[in-house]
Amino acid sequence: SAGARYNVTRGPLRGVGVFARHVVSDQSIDAADPSAFVPNSFTDTVYGADYTFWRMKVGGEHQTHDSDVNPFDADRLFATYTDRIGLSTTLTLNAAYSQIRYEDPRDQVDLTTASVQLRHQFNTRLSATAVVLYRYETSDLRGTTTGWEEQVEVQWRHRQTQVYVTLRNTQLDTDSQDSSFQFVQV
Repeated sequence: SAGARYNVTRGPLRGVGVFARHVVSDQSIDAADPSAFVPNSFTDTVYGADYTFWRMKVGGEHQTHDSDVNPFDADRLFATYTDRIGLSTTLTLNAAYSQIRYEDPRDQVDLTTASVQLRHQFNTRLSATAVVLYRYETSDLRGTTTGWEEQVEVQWRHRQTQVYVTLRNTQLDTDSQDSSFQFVQV
């Protein structure tokens, strides 16, 4: 794998960044029954640009994932606004749009997400983060999915020790079913 990024720090293009990465993975199976495994050799190339100004960052990228198992092309656009609220609290607003085109089986997925994140540093050791995310997804094969995800994480650090608790709730509604997931990690 290889990657590069260049940020313009002076002149009329100040705040512009361009990036690219290229990954190649060749997999082979040596087993008594090689047909029980599916090697997934792939070449993955991503390139894009972003622009940072004021409290905003906007950008886009293109990805070509040439794979034996699940090849796809994707285009992504994003915008992020970050602001400090008081001395210890940060507010981040995110919006993103992805269009993913799969070859086998043929499918196009359009995914739009919007999220609000609030992070508070109580002291040098204790912090908490709360996130609410909305998703709207359309797929030629699976139809429409809408949903909400809420997450709260509390972290405590002391020297090299870190203890955290993450609580996540996800509610997804599709054309054929509604589902709810809860996740707790300590």
